[in-house]
Amino acid sequence: MATALHFILLFSLLFMPSSSAETSDRPKALLIPVFKDSAKLQCIANIAMWTPTSAVSFTIDIGGQNVFVDCEKDYFTSTHRRFACGSARCNLAGSRNCINNSCGIIANNTVTHVATVGDLGSEIISIESTDGKYAIGYVSQRHFLSVCTPSYLVGGLTNGVQGMAGLGRTRVSLPAQLSAYFSIPRTFAFCLSDAPGYDGAIFIGNGPYVFSPDVDASTLLTYTPLLVNPIRTYSAYVQVDASWEYFIGVKSIKINKKVVPINTRLLPINGTDGYREPRSARVLFNVSFSAKLAPPNKELKLLK
Repeated sequence: MATALHFILLFSLLFMPSSSAETSDRPKALLIPVFKDSAKLQCIANIAMWTPTSAVSFTIDIGGQNVFVDCEKDYFTSTHRRFACGSARCNLAGSRNCINNSCGIIANNTVTHVATVGDLGSEIISIESTDGKYAIGYVSQRHFLSVCTPSYLVGGLTNGVQGMAGLGRTRVSLPAQLSAYFSIPRTFAFCLSDAPGYDGAIFIGNGPYVFSPDVDASTLLTYTPLLVNPIRTYSAYVQVDASWEYFIGVKSIKINKKVVPINTRLLPINGTDGYREPRSARVLFNVSFSAKLAPPNKELKLLK
């Protein structure tokens, strides 16, 4: 991927199962195309949901707790199901509120820093399967958990977006639910392209992650441990909970192979601010910057 900037994140997480698969389809990995709204600096994914099926647009939130959807505007489905307070799925989602005998779940818009409590519900969701090189077809998950919220919560997001899809360190984030349902490795990769008009992708499951001209992005990655921050950084939180975002220990920063002058005493994380997760939780990343803009790679698309 010969672009001026490419950013690949691969997370291997200690997810707990959220449900068991109810389909005979056992994909090796899943693929979600994403595109960038350069004006608002947001990454957008269109995901097939509901009955009848509709393409629902989400802003991607890497550290987001859950998936929330605007249920007041253009929301038409016959398969939505709500859950009673104290049910197993309420407990799975960490519900601490009860609204009209339904689960109340906190939903955060991390762009505007606005939060509210919405109803936990389930829907059917369809995701494209892949072998890492070719898109194969769509598979569906029943009872995918999401939070139903009022329209004002999508304020500040890209026009037409109907919610946010969280990829955070919880059991009800987008990759956690899909990994558990389809019994695939609890790993996801997020690849972004800086070439205008060319999409990136989220891969859920192990590599390879092949882009044309036959480049396996998984071979470009290196490892570093994840850290857990016991202090929540979101706009709404319960103080006893650790953050569901991802943190890494930064020791220095280089741009164009030159060290950026920075007070390194600000970088260490101690036992009060965060602590290291078990070694089995890892983040793989490759970040490169160039002062000169290279010509866009017009073949930066998943091979199909």
